[in-house]
Amino acid sequence: MATGGTVLDAGGGPVIDAEARDAYRARLVEIAAELDKADVAGDRDRSAGLAAEQEALIAELRGAYGLGGHPRRAGASAERARTAVRSRIRDALQRIEVAHPALGRHLAHSVWTGIYCVYQPDPPVDWTAGEAPHTV
Repeated sequence: MATGGTVLDAGGGPVIDAEARDAYRARLVEIAAELDKADVAGDRDRSAGLAAEQEALIAELRGAYGLGGHPRRAGASAERARTAVRSRIRDALQRIEVAHPALGRHLAHSVWTGIYCVYQPDPPVDWTAGEAPHTV
């Protein structure tokens, strides 16, 4: 944020309008039915494509609504800051996945961004830290 800036300016209208929200939700219902059919038919490719579309739509809806289901406002400085943080976290997770694929996948499924950034693995992980090996 610039000097004197605030994260409280209201910005423009909602990030997503009611018509788009309803279309996303209707498509999610369609995808659920299509996923069931693809799974029954054993069509892995179709199932994977539908699952990817479903994840993308859910991510869009998550990004459009904040705590308590209140719509986020376009152009608000808080929204710009949230988007920038989400982008930096996503970039870091991609670099981690290149260096350590298993850890990258774990973090991709365990880190959530929004108003708050959350690490919530499923199942929970009991981390044990040890000393780094000494080099001479």
